[in-house]
Amino acid sequence: MSEDPERLYVKRAAEKALHVMVLDSIRHDLEQQPSGSSAQAKARIWCAHVLAIADDVADAKRRAA
Repeated sequence: MSEDPERLYVKRAAEKALHVMVLDSIRHDLEQQPSGSSAQAKARIWCAHVLAIADDVADAKRRAA
């Protein structure tokens, strides 16, 4: 059974808004850094955190399967 097109649109819009908010938050944090090199270092920290979260989520999904 397919979902109502309007409901799908609202769901996708909400997902996109969340995505934009998260990236804007990261951008704001990076812009607060005093130099380009510190912004890049902070970006690497963000990447490491995101990858750690992805590993945790993947492990949980494997255990649940």
